[in-house]
Order: sequence, then structure tokens, then C-alpha cells
Amino acid sequence: EYHIVFDGSQVESMTVELKLQTSFLPFLFGQKGDTLKKIEDKTNTVINFRCCKDEKYAICSISGFQSNVKLAEDLIKEAEGNYLKIGRSEISVPEEKLDLVLGRNLDNFNQIQQESGAVILFERRTYISKKGGFRKFIIKGTPEQMLKAKNIIENVIENNRSGIERNRIEEFSSEGHTSKDFPSKGPEDCNAFTWVQGREMITEILNNTEDYIDVFVSAVASPDKFWIQIAGPLTSVLDNLVTEMTSFYREENNASQYRISVPNIGAIVAAIFPADGEYYRGAIMKLDDEKKTVSVFFVDFGDSDEVPQSEVFELLPEFSQLRFQAIECQLGGVLPRDLSWSSEAIEDFGLLSLCAQWKELRLKVLKHRSVTGRPTPIPVVKLVNPEGEKAADISEELIRKGHAVEEDINLV
Repeated sequence: EYHIVFDGSQVESMTVELKLQTSFLPFLFGQKGDTLKKIEDKTNTVINFRCCKDEKYAICSISGFQSNVKLAEDLIKEAEGNYLKIGRSEISVPEEKLDLVLGRNLDNFNQIQQESGAVILFERRTYISKKGGFRKFIIKGTPEQMLKAKNIIENVIENNRSGIERNRIEEFSSEGHTSKDFPSKGPEDCNAFTWVQGREMITEILNNTEDYIDVFVSAVASPDKFWIQIAGPLTSVLDNLVTEMTSFYREENNASQYRISVPNIGAIVAAIFPADGEYYRGAIMKLDDEKKTVSVFFVDFGDSDEVPQSEVFELLPEFSQLRFQAIECQLGGVLPRDLSWSSEAIEDFGLLSLCAQWKELRLKVLKHRSVTGRPTPIPVVKLVNPEGEKAADISEELIRKGHAVEEDINLV
């Protein structure tokens, strides 16, 4: 469905509006918007979208010269036709070839999707055949996309090479840092994990010092050391990840297959959180061979706990895709009234910051503090609780309660 709008100044200039199913849009956009961008570049048109009252549809607006708009319209309709032909196929990948297909940080896996245009999923379960273990890869797309994806994967398996330098998936950081690069002295050194979780998030916060953002306070050691998560779409993604991990590692077959018999300090693992019995991503900080326990720093939340060694498991690649969510911060504008924060001050700060209550606070970065031996600076922040008639500045509340004195913030 479309209508034509002439702009009056040039008869060849026109706008065509198409009514498209919203379920088709991700297919039309492609990864990172590449597919739609190619259509715009090829046709020299501008393509925009707006919502319909009926959420099942959206309006696609194509603007440009008449012949170009017609070409863009045809390309979009062709894509829509391909979308309706989307099918599903499977391919089995031997367990010993899995690293080749996935690559470090799933580089190869993502490249296969980008080159083929197909959507590819892989099952967590390992199947056993007479030839050995294998994983099932599910491929979704048009017949051409599915065939191309299959051909690429089969070529990787048969030629025993990926086109990208082979690296073990356990070498987790995109910058090539292995578990040996992690600190081993305990939670006081855990800012290194903030670095490993991806500099994107730290940069994102530090580059938005003019604006307030919505956050959750997930763990508190003191006002000088606490962890936040950025509120937004990744919150539900993390929730789903925890649900999937818990379901997977609770299965006895999976638990016995992926249980770590000899844990190493610094290893990124899946571990149970004793308080709720669910499984989370963590880093091993300390070992207690006598008690058969490990101290785990939970990288998405910032808290630590002692976990039975039997409840620590290898973290599968599909659980490693989401960057770590916990970011260490320091409260700005205050100093402890005494030489260090009292237990009462820490307790009140936890209450004021709504720690682990998953209620949003407003955060603004005032400056950042460099720490010797740590590769990323720690954000020094202002925290505001927006609830109530008057927003409460948490630094001011600590001063009012007699726990803190005011500190001049040097913004330079």
C-alpha cells in the first residue's frame, strides 16, 4: 500500500509510503543496518520509518527521484518476498571443530552470519554419535542464504581453517587477554574485570558527563567502592541469560560434563550464587583447598561469595557473548567523617542507593580517578534517587546523617 506525494518544486521528486509488517523489518535492516544502507546507496534515496497505530505494521517512507524511488520500492518488495520464503535447516558440527566455526569472541560465527545473510543459532547440548560428539547449528533464512551459510561452515570443517587466526574461545577478551591477566588478590583488585568486560561501556559513561543516566546499584562495599548496572535493554538480556544458564547447569548431564575439576584463579566460569540457587558468570578470585570452596566475583553484579567447588562450571561460548555488566564507581562530593567509612555509613549508603532492589537511580559522572596498576579509570559519580516530591542527592543525605563531610570536586 502506498501513495505518492509531489514536493511541488520538482515533479520527478516523490515519496512512496509502504505499509510493512514490523516482523519483516529486522530482515530488511540486516546486521547493523547494512542491508537497508545498501538499498539507499544503490538507489540514491532516503528511507525512513514511522509507527502505525497497529503495532504489527510500520510505514516505510522512500524519498528521491521517481525512477530511484521505484527501484528502491522494487528492492524492498523483493526482500519482502524473500522474507516470506524463509526456511529452517540444520547442520552438525563435530565438537573438535567447534572452535574453528565459532572463533575467538564468536568472530568467525558472526562473520559467517554477515557473509551469508542467514540467522544462525547453535544448541548448547552436545549430541553423541558413533563418530563422536557434535553440536547442531540451526540456520534460518532464504534458500540462498541457508545454502551459503552451510557451504561456508562445511568448508571450515573440511579444510580445518577458518580464515581468521584460530584462538581458543576461553581467551575471552577482544584484546587477547587470557585468564593469566586477571588479578588474583581478591575483590579489592576487581576493577580489572571492569576493563575486561569491554571498554565500550566505560567509554559510554565517561563520554556522557553532561547527562544523567538511569542505573541500578547492584553491589556495595562502601561509598568509595560500589557497582552499578546501566538500566535499559541489556537488563532484560541479562535476566534471560541467567535463566538460560540456570536451566542448563541444573541438568545433571550438563553439570557432570562441564564441572571444573581443577579451578584456576582468574578463570571466567559459571557459578551458583548460594543465596538464590541460580547460576551467574563469575571470576575465580581465591581457592580454599581445605574447604573445597572458591571465592567468586560475579562479574555482572559486583558482589562476591564463597561457592562450593562442585558448583563451578566451564562457561560455554553462547553464555559469553554479552559483555560483563557490573561497573565499579566511587561516590563523589563526600569523604568519610572518620578515616574510613563506618559500618553504619555503609549500611545507610546501601539503603539510600537502593542496592539490589532494582529500582532506578539517576547517575552523573563528575570526573574519573586513575588508579595505579588498573587499566581503566574509576568513574566518580553523583547519585540521585528520583522518587518522592524532591529528588534526594545521596551524597547530601550521607552528610545530613552525619556519616560524611563535603569534599570539593575537582572537575579538571
